[in-house]
Amino acid sequence: MIRIPLMALFLLPGAALAQTPYSFVTDPAMCAMDDMARNEAGMSFDGTGFWAIEYHCEIADPLPLPDWTSFQEHISAGYCEEPGALFPDVFVIRWSEFETGQISVYHGSGGEPETYHLCEG
Repeated sequence: MIRIPLMALFLLPGAALAQTPYSFVTDPAMCAMDDMARNEAGMSFDGTGFWAIEYHCEIADPLPLPDWTSFQEHISAGYCEEPGALFPDVFVIRWSEFETGQISVYHGSGGEPETYHLCEG
């Protein structure tokens, strides 16, 4: 059996965000923040996972960086978890040439998407 120290599990969200080539956030003002401040201010998405304080989701198929030349969507299985609970989920991520730099994320039982904005640089 492989054992990972409990402290390493708490460090994964910040480490994952720091190693990705791009990130999306729920509020464009979050782009100027460091990873910890972002996790406290809203949700961040790095192409493989969504992060917030005490809540995160992982998707099985990483999102390629959208090119925003046409309407496209990416569908992936995944899960979300918070302290004491884990929920299997399906994610539908859409983008189009009409909303450059934005993606719409659908998951869970709700029909309304959450909008994420690309952080430049």
